Amino acid sequence: MTVFNGIIVRTKRGLELYDAAVAAGALTIERAVTFGDFDRFQPHQVRKRRAVWARLKGREVAGKPVPLVTDLGMDECARQNSPRENLAECRGARDRAKRGGSGEPRPAQRSDG
Repeated sequence: MTVFNGIIVRTKRGLELYDAAVAAGALTIERAVTFGDFDRFQPHQVRKRRAVWARLKGREVAGKPVPLVTDLGMDECARQNSPRENLAECRGARDRAKRGGSGEPRPAQRSDG
């Protein structure tokens, strides 16, 4: 059985680990992939990426903190949606933020010992 996985190396250290795994034979590279390939392998990730701009706008409208995001092409991705789709994503994020359902839970206290 052949298993296919894609790897995105994000840091210099990550590249070192990746190269070491290839050299050790732990990874076999059949071919290089493009970001377009990842879009086809994981179409749900494309939809999520296209929703980010509108979801952040929804959080902003709800008065919640919004991260400063640069160089991700969010505007371009959002323009691939219809205005109706962006409005629905924005409203959904706004409503979740107002209900308090769009954040991460607080970390649990650890008891080491």
